[in-house]
Amino acid sequence: MSKIKWATTLFKQWKSTRYIRANDPNVGLSPIRVDLAEMSLDELNYSISRFICEVRKTDGTEYPPDTLYSLVICLQLYMDTLGYHHKFLSDSSFIQIKNSLDNVMKLRAEVRVPIKQAEEISLEEEEKLWASGSLGSDNARHLLNTLVYLIGLNFALRGGQEHRDLKGGNSSQFQINEKNGSKCLIYTEAKSKADQGGIKHKNVKRKSVVAYHNTENQARCVVNLFELYASHCPPFPRKADALYLRPLKIPNGNIWYADQPIGRHSLANIAASICQEAGIGGYRTNHSLRASAATRMYDAGVDEQLICEVTGQRSNAVRNYKRTNEKQKRKINSVIQGRTDGENDDSGKFKISKSDGNLSITFNISMK
Repeated sequence: MSKIKWATTLFKQWKSTRYIRANDPNVGLSPIRVDLAEMSLDELNYSISRFICEVRKTDGTEYPPDTLYSLVICLQLYMDTLGYHHKFLSDSSFIQIKNSLDNVMKLRAEVRVPIKQAEEISLEEEEKLWASGSLGSDNARHLLNTLVYLIGLNFALRGGQEHRDLKGGNSSQFQINEKNGSKCLIYTEAKSKADQGGIKHKNVKRKSVVAYHNTENQARCVVNLFELYASHCPPFPRKADALYLRPLKIPNGNIWYADQPIGRHSLANIAASICQEAGIGGYRTNHSLRASAATRMYDAGVDEQLICEVTGQRSNAVRNYKRTNEKQKRKINSVIQGRTDGENDDSGKFKISKSDGNLSITFNISMK
């Protein structure tokens, strides 16, 4: 369901509920009988203001401030589709709507529950995933979980629909290639949250990221494991064009996977389940893989522009994935207190730059 449809449906449901409640003389409400599309300016002012104050989730709890703001904007966009180019939050004709939203957002901000961020997976925790057997290629489930993990990490994919939209075969976003004699896996996005098409994004270049052959540890190489996974999938042509297929309970010879996409819920919970299996606590989701990629690049001093190229972010939003670790917190506190006993700053030990499309890493090693 689109956001505009969701907002208008919610408005209709609220209006119907209010109409029923208005029939009770003890409540003291006046019913709203006019459809949204046919309301006058005064009727829009009154009804949307009341909607902001009264709308609730199905469980009776209040919507958070940001959601209320989105609802108002979506109702405005709906009116745009009808030819009414109202500006609910800037036009003085709708000052009642603006004031109602502003007041309710301020009240609810005081009791706002912080949005839970998916925690990144450290290199030490990743080693634990391999050592425990949660990651591996010995059976269909482990191979699928490992591929989801490595693809999410190497290509910094978003945790939800972006994984679900990955395709296999001729429509695949992946391509095995060779660069300078080294085999690599190239991912080119089809469409992303940061690129919705249209005039605004017509000059936006689609994200393309390369993962190179891991010669140091081929058992953990995303290129090798991608090829291994493909060799255990049903041959093309097949019904399912999804990349991630459902593991068979009993393999059919060399075929480990059914001609059917893995379930949406199962795919969405892969990172959480493998971390739980390995005894790694915290709030881990498939989005943790994207956060891990960005955090590792930040910690290594990779230029922010290069991080944006890998994550696909088009703005400073990439900084939301920058995590502050315990070492950094201790150093900050040492600076504030005027102490010099913080841990040494390693930021000057290496420099990462880009030239002609290639990453160059220069190390400055001090011999003591």
